[in-house]
Amino acid sequence: MKTIVSKNYKDVNEEAAFYADLGWFPTPGKIREKIPLKGRGWNKINLTGPAILEQFKDAKSTPMNVGLLVGRDCVDVDLDSPGSRRLARYLLPDSIKLQKENKVTHYLYSLDSTIESIKSKQYLLPSGEVSVEIRGVDGNGNYQYTMVSPSIHPSGARIERIGDKPTVVLKEEAFEARVRLVAICDVLLSHWVGGGRHNMAMGVAGFLLKRGYEPELVNKAIEALCEESGDDESRARQVKDTIRKFERGDAISGEQTLKEHLPEDSLARIKSWFGSKTVNLEDFNLDDIQELPVVHQYPYLCYLAEPDAYTTNGLLMRRTQVTDLYSGLFNAKEMRTLINQCPKLMGMAYKPSQGLIASQGPQQYWNIWRPTDIVPKKGDVKLFLTHINSLCDGDEQAIDTLMSFMAHAIQKPAEKVRWMPVLIGGQGTGKTTMVDILGRLVGASNYASISAQDMLGDWTGDLEGKLVVGIEEMRISRSSASTALATALKEKITNNTLNIKKKYISDYSIDNIIRFVGLSNYRSPIEIEHSDRRYYVITSLTTDGDTKVISEATKSWLPGYHNWLNSGGYSHIMYYLMKIDVSRFTPNAAPEMSLEMIQHKMEIQEQTSSPEYADEVQSVITSIDKNIVTSVELLEAFSEQFPKVNMSAKRLIPIARYLGVKYVRGVARECGYTKRITLLLCGNTDAQVVTNFTDLYKSYKNDNLDNF
Repeated sequence: MKTIVSKNYKDVNEEAAFYADLGWFPTPGKIREKIPLKGRGWNKINLTGPAILEQFKDAKSTPMNVGLLVGRDCVDVDLDSPGSRRLARYLLPDSIKLQKENKVTHYLYSLDSTIESIKSKQYLLPSGEVSVEIRGVDGNGNYQYTMVSPSIHPSGARIERIGDKPTVVLKEEAFEARVRLVAICDVLLSHWVGGGRHNMAMGVAGFLLKRGYEPELVNKAIEALCEESGDDESRARQVKDTIRKFERGDAISGEQTLKEHLPEDSLARIKSWFGSKTVNLEDFNLDDIQELPVVHQYPYLCYLAEPDAYTTNGLLMRRTQVTDLYSGLFNAKEMRTLINQCPKLMGMAYKPSQGLIASQGPQQYWNIWRPTDIVPKKGDVKLFLTHINSLCDGDEQAIDTLMSFMAHAIQKPAEKVRWMPVLIGGQGTGKTTMVDILGRLVGASNYASISAQDMLGDWTGDLEGKLVVGIEEMRISRSSASTALATALKEKITNNTLNIKKKYISDYSIDNIIRFVGLSNYRSPIEIEHSDRRYYVITSLTTDGDTKVISEATKSWLPGYHNWLNSGGYSHIMYYLMKIDVSRFTPNAAPEMSLEMIQHKMEIQEQTSSPEYADEVQSVITSIDKNIVTSVELLEAFSEQFPKVNMSAKRLIPIARYLGVKYVRGVARECGYTKRITLLLCGNTDAQVVTNFTDLYKSYKNDNLDNF
């Protein structure tokens, strides 16, 4: 915003014209007084056009102030307390400001044409002093009067204007919430001291979030309090965890925490600013709950059989949280009446294709599933079909299986699938794009993309409420982590229930209908046991990562693909998949694979049973032009050929043994001292000598005379 400061008193006419041009109503005022020149009835004056400026024709001969009649076309935020003046710059939308003696005291805003008027409202501090005031129309619908530039204040100070472009108030409720936040922080500022600021910040954040303030604005409030109190620590970073927990539906601190840090009268004053009952209990029709949109902070509750547990918008809450959240809507008696009217629910559930309240036999649950926003529409899907063909390298059986898998997720989302496709190909082949498409079709809230490493963690909260999960970066490794991944996947692919672990709350189980899709750039993405039918391996010719091959494979569909998807492509794919016959789809086991696919699966199975780096060790042994080597020599040769692999003799010898290399250990005496040596038989030496370390060592010395 351009900064403009009004110059001097002789600019009365100029300033009056400025305000009139904004559509506001300037009126002459008495010099050094806060009242208009007009007599009785000034607050009902309704002049238009030139008549407004005609009031100021005598300004050059008769000293006068300029005032605004506020409440209809504009509104004034009067910052009365020192605290509110310090905090406003963080929390109020920027607009035209008024200052005197270099202190900003007023913010002026235009009103949108949809807002007929804004009522005046004062926010009083516990001391009885005014913190901040919204100056609008009074209780009788009359204007209020605000001195503006270039008026002279009763104190003798000149009022100056900063800025020339007002911000427009679009929603009265949101505007009042901003002003209220200034007053709240004004109360909190004097108590933002000492070592309790961390817990207080958590309490303030929770209190504000539960009362509908957006996370961004909550962060601003904490930053303002920190900055103005000299708190060097960034509490805003600390409250991000509180915000994330709130958005997940986890328990967070709030009013109870504030009670420990604020005087009773201060907390009571803040709570009073949220008003009394704003919802009529008689209009609170729980029979219509199935038709309700799920909106943040929407005032609808469902009682759970679990003691003192409720849901609001699908979020699990305790009675104290509910009381805290709805204290401004209902009194205690009304709350009891409301709870008694609520349907009895057994808990949370994820039931695709059912409404907000889902049924399982005679029992009812709060349903956290949300349908997709993609509307099926017939259209050309050539690019999509080419994409899938490229992924499957034209294997018709693989194409049919992958299409059926996607179609089944859309047509029968509530049916459990106990196998997963594993897509193998180089970077840029469209693996992630394929699973992202499926995720978009089933609904963004029902899809997650995680790394293979994430599957090994203790916390499973990210899997709750998901229908499709893509697992990136899968790669086989003969390690405990690799085995753990296979074990974790086995359970999650096949089990009917999923144990959910979240921080700070007890574990609980939900129905498991997740469809997993594995993605890997490597030919061996996961350990596969013999006779296993949990995995359907689809391998692209681009697996080796040759950029020329990848470019050739994708050139027919990749250019412009994402633009097509966002321009109706998703709807066309949805329509196409809904028409696929899934009656022969086998949800309990992966379908039969083609001969080539079976061969690749066998390769993976073979690698599963062999040690990591077996192929590399074999190549080193083959390259050594000696019959007998020490473990040190073999390790040196390996490190020279594979410098990026962290190998040790302790790891190397078992791998060599697996490959059929025989070895013996013994003690040799050289140069006057003894040392323990491991000799490995890598050539064509008679195997019988292996049992005799002395003879074998002599042979080794004869082959390496130059080294002794």
